[in-house]
Amino acid sequence: MKDLPTADYIVESGINLATTNGKITLTTNNEFPIKADDDNVIDFIDYGLNADTSEGNENAPIPSNTTSLLRKNNGCTDTNNNKNDFETLTISPRNSQSELNVCENLSTTDYNVNNKELIIKNTLVDNSLHIINDGEIKIYNSLGQIVKTAKVNKNTEINVSHLSKGTYIHLSIKIKN
Repeated sequence: MKDLPTADYIVESGINLATTNGKITLTTNNEFPIKADDDNVIDFIDYGLNADTSEGNENAPIPSNTTSLLRKNNGCTDTNNNKNDFETLTISPRNSQSELNVCENLSTTDYNVNNKELIIKNTLVDNSLHIINDGEIKIYNSLGQIVKTAKVNKNTEINVSHLSKGTYIHLSIKIKN
């Protein structure tokens, strides 16, 4: 049997996660969110039969004593839908010394624009991004990594206040009917 890696941080009061139901939230502050899309939420997972606030309104699978929830595609899938993003796999503890997995980066070959309208804008934004068309958006950081994806409706606002200040690339893809 392989030894567990040394923990990066030990919570003195402990974290007692149930295997049948639970919520795990990564936030920008100490306030517990009410919904998965609250302004302070960076990432949110709700799993189990009684899950009621999942990203994408679909629950992540239920782990067990011998399995854990992991992001699909070696940690790179984040479509903001718990059912699509997570899978149960054999428990594999990691820490900050574990091998780093670099997710795919944006390249010029990522988009075939045949039958699609591609809108790229250079916009300075504060806390929200105004979307002018129905479709899908992807926001990439300066390393070309996806930091946010969403399906959007025309004339809506996307909250980006949780992103660190910096330069991002925003791609809007509108599927032509």
